[in-house]
Amino acid sequence: NRRLSTADTTCTAKSTCKGFLQLLVEGSRSSTKDLTEEEMVSCCMTFLLSGYETIASVLAYTSYLLALNIQVQDKLCTAIDSFIQTNPLLSLCEAAEQIEYLNMVVQESLRFYPPTPKVVLSCTETCVVKGVTIPKGTKVVIPINLIH
Repeated sequence: NRRLSTADTTCTAKSTCKGFLQLLVEGSRSSTKDLTEEEMVSCCMTFLLSGYETIASVLAYTSYLLALNIQVQDKLCTAIDSFIQTNPLLSLCEAAEQIEYLNMVVQESLRFYPPTPKVVLSCTETCVVKGVTIPKGTKVVIPINLIH
């Protein structure tokens, strides 16, 4: 069980966008126990497998919506091309964070096709919402599609 250090995952580019492994190493450093290589691999596999379907559906639905809306597709391509030409040294991660129109397109896609149909929360204390008392421990279901 080899211990990983920050030096093992240091990025060479000056980037504000950190990779998942870099965040794991830094999180491990700030806690009382360093993660072993096996624990980090386990976290990475869980993260990869958990996010795979979600990311795939977001990309598929965004592509579908862009195919239906050629004007939006053209505007997005122009925004990306313009940004890359004026900022050629930024990483793809940083570029994706800074292209405002790209963020708007993805957010709209998520609004149309949320990756999860509902959110279920447990009420941690008794509360009153618009005159309705919700007792502690009650499961509150929020249907995402109905909010939009």
